[in-house]
Amino acid sequence: MGFLCLTNLYAIARLGKYAFLVLDDYVSQKARGIDEPVFDKNIMPNKDGVKSW
Repeated sequence: MGFLCLTNLYAIARLGKYAFLVLDDYVSQKARGIDEPVFDKNIMPNKDGVKSW
């Protein structure tokens, strides 16, 4: 269980910066009054495998 916990924490730490990039884009679209924000994969530095929110 401890090893699984450490593995998940490592993944969260590595993916956190990308999650915050996408969250900032989502929040800025909502602030501009867009009811249904659209995911734009061009904001991501590495676009391999990125398809949706």
